[in-house]
Amino acid sequence: MWRHKQVPYLSRVVALSLRAAFLRSALQPPAIIRLLILLFAVSIAAGQPAHSQAQKQSEAEKVLISKAQALEARGRPDIAVQVWQQILLSDPNNQLALQGVDRDYRLSGNSTASDEALDKLRRINPSDPSIGKIQGLTSNKTRDARLGQAGALAKAGNPEAAMKIYREYYGDHPPDGDMALAYYETLYATPNGKQEALNAMRAAAARNPGDERFIVTLGRMLTYDARTRAEGIKVLHEHSDNPDAQNALRQALVWDSANPTSAAELREYLKSHPNDSDLETRLKENESKLAEMNSGIARTPAEREAFAALNAHHLAEAEGRFMAMLDKDEKDARAAAGMGFLRMQQSNFGAAISYLTQAEENGFRDRSVVEGLATSRFWFTMGEASAAMDANQTEVAAEKYKAALEMRPRSPEALNGLAGVYTRNQQYEDAIALYQQLLKTSPGSADAWRGLFLSYARAHQTQQALATMNRFPAGVKNNLSRDPEFLQTLATIYQAAGREGDAQKVLAQALALPFPENGANLKTGTRLQYAGILMQAKRYDQAAEIYKQVLNDDTSSLPAWMGLVTADHQLQLDKQAIDLVEKMPPDTYEAALTDPGFLSMLGSIYAQSNQFEIAQGLLERSVRVQSQNGGSPSVGIQTQLASIYLQRNNTEQAYGLYKQILMAHPDNLDAWRGLIGTLQLTNRNAEALQEIKLIPTAVRTKLETDVQFEQSEASLYASAGDTVNALAMFN
Repeated sequence: MWRHKQVPYLSRVVALSLRAAFLRSALQPPAIIRLLILLFAVSIAAGQPAHSQAQKQSEAEKVLISKAQALEARGRPDIAVQVWQQILLSDPNNQLALQGVDRDYRLSGNSTASDEALDKLRRINPSDPSIGKIQGLTSNKTRDARLGQAGALAKAGNPEAAMKIYREYYGDHPPDGDMALAYYETLYATPNGKQEALNAMRAAAARNPGDERFIVTLGRMLTYDARTRAEGIKVLHEHSDNPDAQNALRQALVWDSANPTSAAELREYLKSHPNDSDLETRLKENESKLAEMNSGIARTPAEREAFAALNAHHLAEAEGRFMAMLDKDEKDARAAAGMGFLRMQQSNFGAAISYLTQAEENGFRDRSVVEGLATSRFWFTMGEASAAMDANQTEVAAEKYKAALEMRPRSPEALNGLAGVYTRNQQYEDAIALYQQLLKTSPGSADAWRGLFLSYARAHQTQQALATMNRFPAGVKNNLSRDPEFLQTLATIYQAAGREGDAQKVLAQALALPFPENGANLKTGTRLQYAGILMQAKRYDQAAEIYKQVLNDDTSSLPAWMGLVTADHQLQLDKQAIDLVEKMPPDTYEAALTDPGFLSMLGSIYAQSNQFEIAQGLLERSVRVQSQNGGSPSVGIQTQLASIYLQRNNTEQAYGLYKQILMAHPDNLDAWRGLIGTLQLTNRNAEALQEIKLIPTAVRTKLETDVQFEQSEASLYASAGDTVNALAMFN
């Protein structure tokens, strides 16, 4: 089969080379002899297969079968089917390979190709028992695509639609593991799913005491709601050695830190984190505000004792005393106010609002109650916004932050929160406006300066980003000089502007940041940032080691998988890169295929490995993704895809795409090469000569330095009988 397909192609290639060589025969006669010998050798090799070649094919077949079966076991039928097809190229009736192709096409969701393979299998062996089994298979690809869609819906703030898909496959009981975590966090974000999700996570944590992911996820979910935040903080405190728990704990404390009643929580955290200067400063401010808020309320000895317990953060004692007073007189306004302040300390702002409203209604309208009520309403709304943000309900989060800003128009926390929503939604212009507003009231805010710079950069307003950087106050500039993301973004701006020297200085500065033990004990986000800097500095081997560290901790980390594959490709380890792609978890693989740049790179990797069918599929998907996102496919991807079409002898598709590229980009060298080559390959020589006349002068000048293109042009003139122009190509 190989001989019948390849010999005519090889003969055409050699013949074309011979034509060009004959045109230069006066200068290079040895080339003609060498090519004649080559053509003769190819003909002999193709026509006379040896016994040793058959033996090698048998051994190679065993290796291919083993590889295909291993790919199936890893849940990658989409790639396994290509391996089975390699066997069928040399042995079209191989029953095992036909079964594999049929099975893997079925699992990959290509029912048409599966039915074709099944028909051939029936013709060879109608009684093959695998036929019935294969017909009963469902598509893994369909399932994985649907689950990937559910994850995307959840991230886009549509948890109800995501849950419909999850329930299609798992009902109300997902399997313990990554799927359970995704399922219950999505369920929590639905309007009526909080309690069910929390109950399920409690049960999952109890079933899996050795897997901290469940209890830590439960703790984090509890902190989303102000009413359960205290319990969540307690759970996270109990797992202080877990980095994810520590991150979630600190985030919960940051949410509450602007509330003066969060002093007790901050004090407890600072016992084990004495170097957290930011939270230490907030604690001092809160203690001062709390003492001021409660002063002068108590009148009786019982009230003084209750408020003294409250100010000393003895909350259980204070609650007992206040409740005892309310039991005696349910209209005791001062006791109700005390309970309101106590609930504020517990971050239970809903209950605080209820008690403080009760105090006002019963005649106690002290300034502290009015301020406490306003504070509680503000932070209750901020808590709802934060919970919505964590659940990826960005529209709800934006509404809540806007409501908070109506209460406190200049609140740095609310402005930062809303700017964060806009940044996540890639609404960079809106984020820029908020950061500018924040800087008017807080000109020294490092977060605001950082946010403004990054928003300009992500909006591709690089000049404004650089102008913003030049306005940084000294303290902010010093702070951001140790920020990996800021430095990496700045280096990218410099590289895009052609300031390679400045870019390298910034990257060197980033690489000099403290990175003890090669990052093994740093947070995942920091490690990924550092790996990105190493990639930008072309230190691919070091970046690859960090990506491997991240994957050891989190096998589903999409940035780490994509980074490691890219690093291997840059290190010219394409076989290793393909092995990595085949090992990616199905959900992670599907998520990676939403990135057009990554798809393009994978297309290059598979093309260089002569796996053109897979390369074509990846590049076509990249074009679809870019189009669906409202953009247009890049010229690089289009020329890459046209080249693959040509490699696979899809000459009409190649011709059409090259023409499309040149209509928009008439100065593209690769497209002109491809167009002329396609016309020549399909014997449309006259048309090729006409197209050559249309090449812009500047492009033609560059092409004249390309020996291969000149050889092709010479052969076109020779075939048209124009020997003068043919010989002129080599003068």
